[in-house]
Amino acid sequence: MEWQVRQTQVIGKIKPALTVELIPCSENAFSEAARRILDHHQKTLPDLTHCRILLPDLNGAPALRRALLTQAKQSNYTALLGPTIQTLNEWLSEQSIASQPVLSQAAQELVLVEAIRHANMFKNHDPWLLTSELLGLFAEITLARTPLDNFDQFKNLLREGYGIGTDEPTPFTDEARIVFTLWQAWQQQLRDDGFLDSASALVTRLANSLESNTSDETLWIIGFREFSAPYIKWLQQLLEPGHTHLLLQGSVTQTSNTPENPLAKLVKEMDCQLSVAKHESTNTSQLLDCVFDTSSQALRQRASEFATQHPVSPLTKHLSTLHTNSAEQETMAIVLQVRCWLLENKQSIGIISEDRKLARRLRALLEREGIALQDSGGWALSTTSSAAVLERWLESVEEDFAHTPLLDVLKSPFVCLLENRQDYLKTVRRFEQDIVQHENIARGLDRYRKHLNLRADRLPDWSENTRHDIEQLLNRLDHAAEPLRNLLQGEHPVTHFTAALTLSLQELGIDTQFETDPAGLRILDEIQALHTAAETCGATLNWQEFRGWLGRSLERFTFQPPTNQSSIQLMTLAQSTLQNFEGVIIAGCTADQLPGKSGGQAFFNQAVRAELGLTTWQDTLQLKLHQFRCVLEASSQVLLTCCDEQNGEPVSPTPWLELLETFHDIAYQESLHNHELAKLLRALQSQSRQALTSTDEKATRQPAPSVNSSVLPKHWTASIHQRLIDCPYRFFAADILQLSAREEIREALEKSDYGEYVHRILQAFHGGIKSLPGPWKGSLTEAEVEPA
Repeated sequence: MEWQVRQTQVIGKIKPALTVELIPCSENAFSEAARRILDHHQKTLPDLTHCRILLPDLNGAPALRRALLTQAKQSNYTALLGPTIQTLNEWLSEQSIASQPVLSQAAQELVLVEAIRHANMFKNHDPWLLTSELLGLFAEITLARTPLDNFDQFKNLLREGYGIGTDEPTPFTDEARIVFTLWQAWQQQLRDDGFLDSASALVTRLANSLESNTSDETLWIIGFREFSAPYIKWLQQLLEPGHTHLLLQGSVTQTSNTPENPLAKLVKEMDCQLSVAKHESTNTSQLLDCVFDTSSQALRQRASEFATQHPVSPLTKHLSTLHTNSAEQETMAIVLQVRCWLLENKQSIGIISEDRKLARRLRALLEREGIALQDSGGWALSTTSSAAVLERWLESVEEDFAHTPLLDVLKSPFVCLLENRQDYLKTVRRFEQDIVQHENIARGLDRYRKHLNLRADRLPDWSENTRHDIEQLLNRLDHAAEPLRNLLQGEHPVTHFTAALTLSLQELGIDTQFETDPAGLRILDEIQALHTAAETCGATLNWQEFRGWLGRSLERFTFQPPTNQSSIQLMTLAQSTLQNFEGVIIAGCTADQLPGKSGGQAFFNQAVRAELGLTTWQDTLQLKLHQFRCVLEASSQVLLTCCDEQNGEPVSPTPWLELLETFHDIAYQESLHNHELAKLLRALQSQSRQALTSTDEKATRQPAPSVNSSVLPKHWTASIHQRLIDCPYRFFAADILQLSAREEIREALEKSDYGEYVHRILQAFHGGIKSLPGPWKGSLTEAEVEPA
């Protein structure tokens, strides 16, 4: 390994320059990192208890441990003692404690909403939407150390960013004053309450960790691609003693050594020296350099010159693409490719997708095929079945127990309001069919009870046990809803909402069922976290504000199902850091997903954000491109898939895919299209069509189904007769096979209802109807009209 070291003069002393080690994307990052770690600790092997490895996330921790053990076996060590592998934030939390209590994200939202209300500047705006935007902005300002102590200084920065002179337009002045005023109000609120926000706590922890870290541990910081300003200074001081090693994945070559390149930008900001292991650049790496180096020559010229130097395409057996006409076709193709690679005995397969809808569909199809996978991406907690029953219960309370959300709650596997589950389900079915459908009752516990009694009186043979069980079920619902019902009107302390919600879930027994479900358990933890946040700041909300706050909290958390030891991993692009696969599929390569759309900010354009030292869309774009390129180099085989159409409208592929395909087509007059996979996909679709439309002669004859007289309708109505005339197939499905859809519960009177009710009233008035007053036996004179 060739090390580059330079000496610098600092206050009369000579000290080694800070060194950052690079691992090329074409190398197995974990194997290379493991080799360097064991080489450094060779004298203490197999004891690595004094070694601590910090990663961006723990998705790659198992692979790193396997790589360490593999490298150790080459030195005749069958086991290792240690090392400790954790995230950087976990290590910082262990090393130092913030000087003041730290507000959680939920508590920060409550505090900032209160500050916005007191500022009285946004009467016509939703304070919660504004809070979400401002919290992100304030965190970036804190980490970037943007000066906001003096309004004139801040305004000058904005003037430079917008490129305006001394004549300041009113919108510019208003924007500057709004952000400055809210920032000051936010900071003052935190000081008054004695709390720190997350960003300020991080800055404090970074400073404290330098003082508290007096151990002899060796730190290995691996796989990061960017650091904010506080991290940069912290790393510079941490690297000076020589007990910390920073390993980055990627390269800073002649074509990528620009300020826009994340690694080049990081090295420049840290003012450090690169240490790169001697290795030969692969042809694939050189091609990717040439493809994405859009700053020099035109694409056609770059492609022609590269083909001259490399007559054989390095991508022929390495990378292929597939365009499909539908999302369903794309998922089928991905499942086919996974099955092919498994038959080839590939030990590690990665599926990368930024489209969570596509990812969940893929997971379902693979599991249907009996193929297990690790889903590192997960999905929003709000989309789990546990969150669904919570949402439907709150809707039931809000809508006076409307039958649709109520029945969803009662049928949920998390709810059982009777002792025996089978008896409970029978009771729910009787409630739905007899009370909701037959009695046509759409909402209202009192109305359900009233018609329950009317039905029992009208049908003497109706089971008393059924009536009792339904009555007990309605009473349980009434009792569980009582704590929440008292909070539907007016404003209340937030602790009242969270306490009432917890009590309501306990009354329904949902909390007990949630404790056995990973997603449900996480929801209970989140409700408790909201309660703690509410105790911190003592804010008041109305019902709709609380519902929005709860919904945002469940949406913010990503739920990851329990992992298994499958060789197939499903992840996002960011989670692919340091990963190396024998085969990888990047699915959903559309412009909307890769690189995605620039999220519009309520404050400041991109030029102003750059002037303030905040992250810009260009920074995000370059980071994603760097991640994308590393994936292309770090895998033996790569498949890029893209659906070209959605809902009949054309979909634009990601420009990175277009660049690759166009470059390769110009250079080698050869498409990257995966013809073999496309052929397999067509064959599979052809088999599916043949299964649905058999070419057998009997199957092509005009169908003539016969119907046994025993299944014919016993009572012919006008609608049944009309259905037979209009379409015999609809008649056969609806009235013979009994596949007719359940009739909708009518919540408003129709024209025919008026005639029926008038006829019933007249019958009760003149002849009498059981359970109704009447008949009238007096005379119908003008004097008797009122009592009649």
